[in-house]
Amino acid sequence: MPGEIITLQAGQCGNQIGQQFWQQICAEHGISLDGEFDASLYSANNNNSSNSPFYNENNILIDDRKNIFFYESDNNRYTPRSILIDLEPRVLSTIQNKLPNLFNPKNYYSAKNGSGAGNNWLSGFNYSYQHNEELLDVINKEIDSCDNFEGFKLIHSVAGGTGSGLGSYCLESLNDNFPKKLINTYSIFPSNSGNNSSDVVVQPYNTLLTLKRLIEFSDSTILMDNESLTKISIEIFNENEFLKQSISFNEINQLISTIISNLTNSIRFPNYMYNSLTSIYSNLIPLPNLHFLIPSYYPFTIDYVDNVKKIRKNSIYEILLELLNKDNKLLQISNSNGGNYLSMLSFLNCSSKQNDIQRAILKIQERVSFVPWATSNINLLYTKKSPYLKYNRNSKRNINNSDNNSGSNNGRNKPLNMNSNNDVSGLMLSNETNIVVLFKKILKNFDKLIKRNAFLENYKKGAGSLFSEGSSGNNELIQEFNDSKESVQNLIDAYTACDSTSYLADLDSDDERNGAVVEEFEHENNNPGGSTQMEVDGEIETPGL
Repeated sequence: MPGEIITLQAGQCGNQIGQQFWQQICAEHGISLDGEFDASLYSANNNNSSNSPFYNENNILIDDRKNIFFYESDNNRYTPRSILIDLEPRVLSTIQNKLPNLFNPKNYYSAKNGSGAGNNWLSGFNYSYQHNEELLDVINKEIDSCDNFEGFKLIHSVAGGTGSGLGSYCLESLNDNFPKKLINTYSIFPSNSGNNSSDVVVQPYNTLLTLKRLIEFSDSTILMDNESLTKISIEIFNENEFLKQSISFNEINQLISTIISNLTNSIRFPNYMYNSLTSIYSNLIPLPNLHFLIPSYYPFTIDYVDNVKKIRKNSIYEILLELLNKDNKLLQISNSNGGNYLSMLSFLNCSSKQNDIQRAILKIQERVSFVPWATSNINLLYTKKSPYLKYNRNSKRNINNSDNNSGSNNGRNKPLNMNSNNDVSGLMLSNETNIVVLFKKILKNFDKLIKRNAFLENYKKGAGSLFSEGSSGNNELIQEFNDSKESVQNLIDAYTACDSTSYLADLDSDDERNGAVVEEFEHENNNPGGSTQMEVDGEIETPGL
């Protein structure tokens, strides 16, 4: 049984994506933007009473599990299980003004002085460190509303100050306080190809320090970068080639929110397989540290957003082929030649015949190279369209239109006429060894900056009491950087080793060596049971319980 997911939106990027995501899944669950469930959608689309289950056009039951991402309050309103965090209030105020009745007002968290993190990881991390109990109190109250809490979903950027620094400390705190709960992140990385400049000059520092925490404290990380998001958004939103420079963050956020919506579709409208986040990620992550996943999506067929290019009908084979195309991946891996897949999972929204799907998989398997020790399975998951939406691509309505964003009854998501009978769309999550290209680029960008000690003094000012004063503090910061570099290099080595034909044997050898070391240590200390012992003034003392 899938459990509830609590969403943490950190920083400007995380909150703007989060706002788009909630507007989208409100529409998919028949919930107005003031939190009211529109029963007329239920009965109108199902020709039945509001308490009856939904069936699609093939008479297949569609179970609508709103409770995964929403809780129903005493006044029959649905409220997102979401906590909105930013150290400066501007974005949160905008969301609160635009959606005054949707979110729990107690779940808006901003710095009391409203000064922000100044694009400084240390500043965001230090603030979260100083105010951890306040944040945990908000999180615990949200958990209290859950019956079967499964885990967290963090949406953030790794380049700025709040999303990276505060987000990093949140990951540490969540891991310490809820060690058995899933922590999943949607992490937006900066452009690393060198083609795009950034206003954040200390971006390489922020990215490296955040990546260390993603390695250590996240159970699964969905990677996207600004360059790929911009490139794909230009392709899908502009039919006119001359408008290619007019893409906005709003359209990029629509793309990201569609990825998140599709990935969680099988949880909200569950199938017999992959109906929890745990079941999805357990099939993609062979070892705990190899948990970095790249999404690809094709074609972008969101039906209630304006200006989307019209897509011709595609076969299952064509969709799978496009999902493997590096141009449709939401993470740009420059000069990526070679590399193998550890695993992949495709989410298909279609009603194709089983024979057609099996033939498509057999043809695709010939084009996919897996690591030598992995099974060459292309796992498929069939997602369901929302039962609250009627589809007609000739009558689209943008979920961001003013009449859809009001807090009045006019803001309810009425049945949209959308004709998706001929649409086949797919999302793929892949775990692949080519990811090391990104990690190496992050180290290279960091080295360029650190060898000149660029901006270090100003950067350290954001640390507050985290480091000592003077040269000792500088040494502590350098040590933090070195520890982060080591973590990233170890991750690079781990992914690189996956391409070896002797990978599994090497793992067994490492386990045997580690076991021998433990056995030798226990023998030397005359401690076959492995109980904890401490040496005090030459004597062995076992701490009491």
